Amino acid sequence: MPKVSFNQTSGDQLPVNAFTDTLPAKNYPPIYQYAVHEPAGRLVGIDKREGADSFRLGLVHLGLRNFTPAHVTTRMPLIMGLSEMVVAKMAYCYAIAERGFNEFDTTDLLDLLMGRRSDVFNFVGRPLYDEHLAMLRLHKFYFRKRGELNTVIVHLFASFGGPKHEVVIGADR
Repeated sequence: MPKVSFNQTSGDQLPVNAFTDTLPAKNYPPIYQYAVHEPAGRLVGIDKREGADSFRLGLVHLGLRNFTPAHVTTRMPLIMGLSEMVVAKMAYCYAIAERGFNEFDTTDLLDLLMGRRSDVFNFVGRPLYDEHLAMLRLHKFYFRKRGELNTVIVHLFASFGGPKHEVVIGADR
């Protein structure tokens, strides 16, 4: 768990060594923080090898409704691309489990997942089209066809209204 500092008004001006205390896990706010990027480069015809230009930051509260936050400040690193890689792996596993190894040409996505390329934002972003999805289950997955490409929408924490990501799986074989 990240270190915290008590009774601070803002974490922006605190030096790193101000975060010295720890809390039991049950005392941390039950919040999931996420970034949602523009649609994957492959879906919009933009090469995103250099990274993403912009993103929206979102929070999903995963806990009880009568939660009263304490006056605690913490810092959490937000390294772009790491959580998107997790989403890409989830989408790949779902696609293979549902349709098998022979349905899609996953060569490029596998190169990304195996570390042979690093352009995650060419494969992962927000869905190309905003659509209402069922808020059932913890996480939910949906196949979509985008021209020649097959994608999987990964709806994390769906029952809490969490983020939606669209992952380019590949063309049909």
